[in-house]
Amino acid sequence: KMRIFSKYRFLIFLFFFVASFSSQLSAAPFMAYSLKEAEKMIKTSGRSNDQVLEVGGITNPVAMVYDESREDLILIGQANPDERKITLDDVTTALRCAFIHNTCPEVSIDKTPETQKTEKQVVTFKGGIADTQYGMDLLEADILLKNIGLGRVRVDTWEVESYVDMCVKNWEDTGNEDYVENRFWFLPDENSTVGARQGVSVVKNLKVDVEMEIMNTGKNGQKVTDQVCAQFSSALTKSYSDISMEFSQLKRLDVLFKLAGLAEGICDL
Repeated sequence: KMRIFSKYRFLIFLFFFVASFSSQLSAAPFMAYSLKEAEKMIKTSGRSNDQVLEVGGITNPVAMVYDESREDLILIGQANPDERKITLDDVTTALRCAFIHNTCPEVSIDKTPETQKTEKQVVTFKGGIADTQYGMDLLEADILLKNIGLGRVRVDTWEVESYVDMCVKNWEDTGNEDYVENRFWFLPDENSTVGARQGVSVVKNLKVDVEMEIMNTGKNGQKVTDQVCAQFSSALTKSYSDISMEFSQLKRLDVLFKLAGLAEGICDL
């Protein structure tokens, strides 16, 4: 009786949790995907089909449910035929990152001492996402961000100048030639939340910010500021939701961040 009651409570909780933000979602149907059933299908047939590998066609993950009685993990999301399907590899990569590596997935492109000579930089993957499509797609988003900053990809339509153009204008206006080394990150906004309770992890709110990081210090270790850097990251953050509709790399980034948040929520239960 206790097990039935607990399951009833968690279903009610999930219903109201999803209903609380369902008005923000598209009209695409919801699907539920059982990892245990997927495993059973693969073992029974000796191979996996597209339904299994493409997670039932889910394109927008919104919740994960851990069914303790069946030792099963269920992914719930919307299936929009016009959007890219997530894969079983995406789900397992996010879970592995949370449960095994106990960290968030991360990709960075950084200079080395030889970069000035070789014009090459090093790509670092964290969270066990190297050699996965998840990691490659995060890299593609990071490359896009750098190309926007350099002005190789223009987003002037959304009234966002490149970081390079901003620096040139700042130099023309002020004559300031101080060297500042920085980098930009796509990160979930501090107000982004994943609710986790009674075996359910739900993305309640996701907003992506462009954050800046100053890499060098001033004389005597003083903190260096970069007003242009701050202006660029702020402008790109402000227009991110509109810009993301134009670039597939950013649409994909939203999905990967949701999967990471859901996996982290389940891990913290």
